[in-house]
Amino acid sequence: MNKKTSIAIAVIIILAISFSSLLYLLTAYPKKHNIAIRKITPSTVKIYGNSTVEVNVTVENEGNFLETFNVTLCSNDTVIETLHSIKLEPKTTSDITFTWDTGNFPNGKYYIKAEASILPDETNTTDNILVYGPIIILSKPVLSVNPAEITVQVGESFNVTVNIEGVFDLYGGEFRLGWNPEVLDLVKIAEGDFLKNGGETLFQKYINETAGRSHIVFTLLGNVPGVTGNGILAIFTFYGKINGESNLQLYDTKLGDSDVNPIPHIVHDGHFKVCATVFIYPATQKVAIDEEFTISVKIENVVNMCGYEFRIKFNNTLLKGINASVPNLFGEDTQIIKNEVNNTLGRIWIAAISTSLIPLGGNYTLCQIYFHAAAKGNASLSLYEVKFSNEEAEPIPIMTSDGLIEVDPPENSGITNAQSDSVVIFVDPAEVSAEVGQYFTIRINISNVIDLYGWEFKLSWNSSLIEAVSVTEGDFLKSGGETFFYKNVNNTAGYLNATCTLLGDVSGVSGSGTLAEITFYIKSDGETILHLYDTNLGDSNVQPIPHITEDGYCVFRPANNGSLEVGGGRSFFYLK
Repeated sequence: MNKKTSIAIAVIIILAISFSSLLYLLTAYPKKHNIAIRKITPSTVKIYGNSTVEVNVTVENEGNFLETFNVTLCSNDTVIETLHSIKLEPKTTSDITFTWDTGNFPNGKYYIKAEASILPDETNTTDNILVYGPIIILSKPVLSVNPAEITVQVGESFNVTVNIEGVFDLYGGEFRLGWNPEVLDLVKIAEGDFLKNGGETLFQKYINETAGRSHIVFTLLGNVPGVTGNGILAIFTFYGKINGESNLQLYDTKLGDSDVNPIPHIVHDGHFKVCATVFIYPATQKVAIDEEFTISVKIENVVNMCGYEFRIKFNNTLLKGINASVPNLFGEDTQIIKNEVNNTLGRIWIAAISTSLIPLGGNYTLCQIYFHAAAKGNASLSLYEVKFSNEEAEPIPIMTSDGLIEVDPPENSGITNAQSDSVVIFVDPAEVSAEVGQYFTIRINISNVIDLYGWEFKLSWNSSLIEAVSVTEGDFLKSGGETFFYKNVNNTAGYLNATCTLLGDVSGVSGSGTLAEITFYIKSDGETILHLYDTNLGDSNVQPIPHITEDGYCVFRPANNGSLEVGGGRSFFYLK
């Protein structure tokens, strides 16, 4: 065998061995491209409103090659995010993280889908997609004091509840509630019914009455699911011992679900006022026409009173004020700031202070007012602009109770029962309090009328303070059919006249309702009567309808209220 032949044989042997090795490698390790989504792990499965959630997706490269691919995360059919050009070595796994902003997603159940893009020549595409769920999006529940605002009298007991609203799977929690112990005494605390709906519960309460705070702990017992919905967690009973006010503050609040996960939530505090009571005495009084009579304005259960002011609105058609007597409640230190009886405005205005700022506490008569009964009807005595202050010029919480005077004719006066059922044309509301630059609307109403076919009235006001912007017909007469309505406004002189009548052969309208609505603009501060006059009512037989009128009263304040300064510059009252 020559040398060339030997070399040729060696080359053939080498090629044979190389081909066999390649064939073995191709058989033992076939060519493979495959990306698989193995796991989806959200940071939570209960998402509370406008939260950002992290979602981890585990991806595996089962193939033999370095792969570059994309992964898209969807919530139901909405794309959350796509991560591009992810590189993964063969036979390895990787966790990639998506951020899901749930702010634009409504409450409900959602299924998360992770999908890897399909590779060229991928051998198995069924594991490119994985679905996880459900994930629940919820509104944050609200933990609140109910009622949010409460006003009671001194000496009154009352209940407030701590409520939960819109909670899902509540298993337990805790909260603290604080109050002003100088004003309130805690009487008792009881567990509400809400958590009991889920089974046996543990309810613990820790109370510090001196500091005015309590600590409540509550939980279900045993391997049970939490409770979902709205309800009462605890009931607090308080006693109002002196006048004052404060927040009922919820703090250090914690809620947890049956998986021992915290439940994010919103907290709403409460606010209370324990009030002294200012009232007309007697509350109801029956007098005869031309009789002179007396009413008193009293206060009960006041603490630290150093000054007071109030006004009383009365019907100046039915009643005439004679005078008011204001006692020296503060002894020699009493300064009577205001003692005014104004029959034109139908108003009593009383104000007094202690110049030494030595406070009073207890029950007192603030003034006595003498009236003359001028005409038959029911006249309200309405307290308004009621202000009381302590030695620090801080307001004292007050509740008011109005009075009623029933003016009846003397026996054998010849006035019949039919005449005594008065039709009234009146301004509603009877009192308006507003600021310069504002608009306000009043109604001219009628009550207890029978067979009204047409009406007219004039209304006057102080034209330097307000001007009429619009006058529109009310709905009352329209309910009887087609109407004709006319109005004329004179803002320079400060009056308007309005007329309205039904049209055609129809019956008049009976009952009570609105004849007209008038909107005013406030130009300047001050006070004015909205005076009804030259009023006429007619029935379908063209007969006049007897009636009485009740005016309105307005007080307007500048944007920056003035004040009366007494005793070292402390502000007590606004007096115009």
